Amino acid sequence: MENFNVGFSQRIREVVEILGSISTLSKIVDVAYPTAAKWVKDGAEPSTTNLINIANAAGVHLVWLATGEGAKLKNTNNEVSNTSIKALEPPPTTNDKININDFVFIPRYDLDALPIHGGDAKPPLFHVAFRKYWIDNFIAANPEDLSVTSIKGDSMQGLLNDGDVILVNHSQNKPEDGIYVLRVGKNFLVKRTQVLPEGKLLVKPTNKEYESFTLDLKNENVAIVGKVEWFGRRI
Repeated sequence: MENFNVGFSQRIREVVEILGSISTLSKIVDVAYPTAAKWVKDGAEPSTTNLINIANAAGVHLVWLATGEGAKLKNTNNEVSNTSIKALEPPPTTNDKININDFVFIPRYDLDALPIHGGDAKPPLFHVAFRKYWIDNFIAANPEDLSVTSIKGDSMQGLLNDGDVILVNHSQNKPEDGIYVLRVGKNFLVKRTQVLPEGKLLVKPTNKEYESFTLDLKNENVAIVGKVEWFGRRI
């Protein structure tokens, strides 16, 4: 039997291609954006009611959506009506005119001024423009949960170098394996993390000149600021 998470994640991505974006999916099915994003990124299983609503919204067969079996589209000509949904197409890049509505503007902070999820944020230095299409379909995050900052120091040299620009997802603030921004006391760190038993987190630099260390997540002086979703580098 197919792995549901993997199979469903692929099928829900096809649904997003039909509907146009994760935002459209969340609005049509009337769920929070992070919930819809988990369906797409993690293959999280929606409720039966939501599964039915998704199938109806996208014009696909419920059995196909749930199991991967049978025909995909309800229409016999394998085309979905444009009156209810739109095909997923990147915004045109050859047009001389730029539509500002195709972009979202993500706040840019110094590393040690990044907001903590749920806390007060300082005014950003400026904003960085990203295409909505890219944020919605490749990062699969709510733009309101994102910040831009840059790497300081060489502890992650080889993976993330000093001065690299990173995109931080503040909604991803639970202990997981990955690359995260952490606050330890007043210090903000960007490190690879590994979850350990008993509420511990192993923090691992990539530069061999630096030692790994363990954090106690129960310590109030430790916080997970967000997950690094993307980086950019000047050549």
